[in-house]
Amino acid sequence: TRARVREFLRALADAATAPVELFVVGGTSAVLLGWRDTTMDVDLVMRPESDAMLRAIPRLKEQLHLNVELAAPDHFIPVPEGWE
Repeated sequence: TRARVREFLRALADAATAPVELFVVGGTSAVLLGWRDTTMDVDLVMRPESDAMLRAIPRLKEQLHLNVELAAPDHFIPVPEGWE
């Protein structure tokens, strides 16, 4: 749900030790925009990757009962430069 995704994103941000750009894609973006009520998993990409945030993901998955996938549109389809 939107509330659980936001809770996850807040907790993930708390784990950050340096600035990171985080992009949510797929069903996650649809849930946050209110297009859908739920999603099967939280799809995201971070740039640059943060060791601290990556280490936090398994703990947060367990705490919040979420599936998290590191995925971005460029993993699936050709995207224009600057898609971020």
